[in-house]
Amino acid sequence: MASLCAVSAQGAGADAYADARKAFQDAYARVTANFPDESAADTEALKSYPLYPYLQAARIRQALNGSPDSVARADQLAADFIAAHEQAPVSRGLRGAWLDSLAKRAKWSLFIEAYRDAGATDAARCQSFTARIEVGKTADLARDIAKQWLTPRSLPECTQPFAWLNANGLLTPDLIEERVRLALESGNVSFARQIIQQLPTDRVEPYLQWASLLERPQRSLDDLIASPETAVDPTALLAGWTRLARTNSSAARKRFQGLMSARGLTRETGSPYARALALSLAWNHDPAALEYFDLVAPRDFDDSALEWRARAAILAGDWKLASKSIVTMSDTNRLTARWRYWAARAAAQLHDLSQAQRLYESLLKDDNYYSGMAAARLHQR
Repeated sequence: MASLCAVSAQGAGADAYADARKAFQDAYARVTANFPDESAADTEALKSYPLYPYLQAARIRQALNGSPDSVARADQLAADFIAAHEQAPVSRGLRGAWLDSLAKRAKWSLFIEAYRDAGATDAARCQSFTARIEVGKTADLARDIAKQWLTPRSLPECTQPFAWLNANGLLTPDLIEERVRLALESGNVSFARQIIQQLPTDRVEPYLQWASLLERPQRSLDDLIASPETAVDPTALLAGWTRLARTNSSAARKRFQGLMSARGLTRETGSPYARALALSLAWNHDPAALEYFDLVAPRDFDDSALEWRARAAILAGDWKLASKSIVTMSDTNRLTARWRYWAARAAAQLHDLSQAQRLYESLLKDDNYYSGMAAARLHQR
């Protein structure tokens, strides 16, 4: 009887919000359809509904896109709402919409009052720089804009702040060069080419070469193999090689030795190139992957490389290398169900049956694919 009463009470509690939930859904649908604000008709039940603040925030966003009178009133509503819900997630989205509206209306003083740097988007941060320029609050502004400048992608909202930095002689060639490198390192070649145009002429060529290595890796690498005397940034060379290895591993295999010889790469300095090619071959289940993993220095084996070497070794039936790869992994990786299972399989293949059984048994307390496979190996349920 007691349990029945508890269930009944839970049912009553769940139904308590039924009417308010329906009212919330209807009101929210009207807001998203841009119907007039009907907040004056909200019942006390709707106002007490846990998601009611989201309806309020939606109405304020709607007002921010309305008539001039509506927008002026929305500014005060937004300020009051955010003050009342400062720590709630609902206020973050509304603050972003409000700041964007203030920026479009050039309400810079109010923007500065409303802006918070913590958690701000890049767009809002750029708008805050414009606000500080417009109201004359430029203390430490150059430092803050220069920090924002160093991003590998386009920031349209920062056009004015970046122009201000340049006009004040603070957008130095070194800063420009650093952003070009960031864009190229992230593979954003088209944007990098835009920024390259801002560099002094004598700094342009290495970055155009880097861009070409990413856009046309096979042709660019062939040129560098044919002309060993041509200088190239080591980071750019490895980036181009990695791009070729990932897009055309067979072409990369044909050029591996030629690149090593032409660029004077030793077993030590050529290790990252071997790693890039080995990983690409392993992703494609090509047995040649092990040939290139053998050329990778221990320092270049992170968990990802060790996992793929282990997989390649398992596919090739090289259980000794598979075991070695698993043992070398970090504790976090090695102790996952996947790699404990494959360590057990390797131990069994290498006739270390007690180790294999111990590892299989360690998986039985889990409930996943590998615990099921381990149970099958032990002939247990």
